[in-house]
Amino acid sequence: MTRPSSSATTDSALLSPGRVLAGFAISEEVTGLLDGCLADLVGTLPALRVRRGFYAGAWRLGAHREGFGAETATSDEAVAREHRPHISRIDFELRVDGERERVNMIARTTIRGHDRRPERFATAMDDAGRPALKAWIESTLLDFADRYTANRYRRERPERA
Repeated sequence: MTRPSSSATTDSALLSPGRVLAGFAISEEVTGLLDGCLADLVGTLPALRVRRGFYAGAWRLGAHREGFGAETATSDEAVAREHRPHISRIDFELRVDGERERVNMIARTTIRGHDRRPERFATAMDDAGRPALKAWIESTLLDFADRYTANRYRRERPERA
């Protein structure tokens, strides 16, 4: 009879039902929070659409808009200059450590084709971590909305002669 290797023991511990269930519970809690906040964002900026998926080992939830810069241009020259595809998006990547009851998130934003530096946030899902996570998500979404609308309105203003 052979003994299981230490890696087999470690692998079975990684897949313990308690750890898996804890990870699911945390994922559900965080995605519920994100769904509500993203719905508010899309309600305010209806050109955006919510999207979700799994990418590079993380759940990704966000909002995006694809289009052409000419939509906001005010003159024929501006239309020619701005007529190129662009995207605006905010995506939250979610990774959960069920065993430690922690969440790690990365917010990736692009405003009219210009990527911004990713923002990272990690916290325990405890009494102090939950409100901190909610505040970070809301702050990140408000910053995105502010930059998205500032860029749009700056382009829509007519130039002075």
